[in-house]
Amino acid sequence: MAINPIAFARAVNEQFLRYQLTAFPLADEALARQAEESIRGIGARPTPLIKGPYLSLAKAFRMGPSVQDLVAQGILHPALSGIVEYPDLFAHQGETLDRVRQGFHCLVSTGTGSGKTEAFFVPILDHCLRLRDEGAPDGVVAILVYPMNALAVDQLGRLRRLLAGTGISFGMYVGSTAADEGEISSDVVRMKAGEGKAEYRRYVERHRNGGRC
Repeated sequence: MAINPIAFARAVNEQFLRYQLTAFPLADEALARQAEESIRGIGARPTPLIKGPYLSLAKAFRMGPSVQDLVAQGILHPALSGIVEYPDLFAHQGETLDRVRQGFHCLVSTGTGSGKTEAFFVPILDHCLRLRDEGAPDGVVAILVYPMNALAVDQLGRLRRLLAGTGISFGMYVGSTAADEGEISSDVVRMKAGEGKAEYRRYVERHRNGGRC
């Protein structure tokens, strides 16, 4: 059954005010009346215990170039069209890519859900793919620092989905990371050379069903 948000909010507010009046009842009738007037409000004066309702509007983020257009212009590596999760960049993501390509340091400050991660993922992955094609020696290209392990673990899963089969290696280093090969859990299975996204999905499904991942 659908819920009327206005009626629901009014009912919750009424229950809250009733609780305030009945939790500590006053025996003196005059004081009890004053307390009720103060808590419920009187005349044009509203109750001080309930504010709102408030309406919050979020504008859509300004769109930027499409990944396909950037690939066609040679700005992005062709493989990125099959890696990134969204076909178009927001304007601030495109601007960040442009500034990074010019050699500038960037600080991105924008709203929640605006793709701040992609703002730095896209130029990093583009650089890694180009190094791969050039046959560059193995090495550390980028270090991503997160304030909490939970965020690092979340991004690790994302990197696995995006980079399976690309030849770009990555790792997570937190307090629980194994110090050497001997400490790696027996539940962990490395993907084989030549395996890609399809095999990765099968590994994930096997893990969910209780098998080794």
